[in-house]
Amino acid sequence: RLSRNVIRLLEREKDAEKDDEEGTISGLVFEDLNGDRIKNNDENGLAGWTVFLDFNKNGIADGKDLIAKTNFSGSYSFEGLEEGRYTVRLSVESGWLSTSSNPAQVSIDDEEQAIVNFGVFKFGQIQGIKFEDLNGNGAKDENEAGLANWTIVLTGPINKFAVTDKDGRFSFANLTYGNYTISERLQEGWQQTMPNGNYTADIKSGTISSSNNFGNFKFWEIYGTVFIDLNNNTIKDSNETGLSNWSVLLNGLNVNLTSKTDANGNYKFASLIAGAYDVSIVVEGNWTATSAVTHAIVVTSGLKAQKDFGALP
Repeated sequence: RLSRNVIRLLEREKDAEKDDEEGTISGLVFEDLNGDRIKNNDENGLAGWTVFLDFNKNGIADGKDLIAKTNFSGSYSFEGLEEGRYTVRLSVESGWLSTSSNPAQVSIDDEEQAIVNFGVFKFGQIQGIKFEDLNGNGAKDENEAGLANWTIVLTGPINKFAVTDKDGRFSFANLTYGNYTISERLQEGWQQTMPNGNYTADIKSGTISSSNNFGNFKFWEIYGTVFIDLNNNTIKDSNETGLSNWSVLLNGLNVNLTSKTDANGNYKFASLIAGAYDVSIVVEGNWTATSAVTHAIVVTSGLKAQKDFGALP
């Protein structure tokens, strides 16, 4: 008959043999900055993420599963595992995307150590403001408000569009890795003053590209009537008729235009950009102007200015 000490020694040896046969599943959860599923040198581990062995295969870390939290370096480990096939699953946090196979299927044999790494990508965002560039200077000044209901277009790995809100703001969320182009859908009667073309944005994990602002200037027009100023008061009264075929001149930076008055003495210059302009008439033959022959105008977005000219024979 074996002594108690011998029995205890045999039990310890048996337990040690059992321990030697137990397997391990370990790995790393890391931020996959470029979404390539490979851990590169500039990609760090993520602490506090949940990895679990999904025994009941319901996709949820519950009381029937083995659960681990990643440490400060993003590492986790399950030890003392028996032989068998395991489903290793990462609980992906809100706003993130798994770039690795999730779940991963792993088989454990005697004394085997399996490595399962998980890469995750934090969705990127692209934001901006659409505003009325009142002075056409290609920059957003404090007094310039946003423009609602304009369409902003995103092209790249994901193609979509957004409509600006009441403050002119727009946003594209849940973006994956890649290069994107941001453009506006120009409306009739407007000129884009910012930027000179489109924007591009390189989205990596967690990128928020927020300076994609679009400025627009609404084309302005100046109009009026050249008329016979019967009472010489410089104002067109209801009984005073227009003068046809008179020349009206518009001069400004890189702008020199001439318009002829129509049968009712009316003229108009339209679709003009921001700037300082002079509008004037060429006084015909023996006529005398009763009003100023030149008006100076500083144009802002959407301006409609009426400038009449009176004359007497």
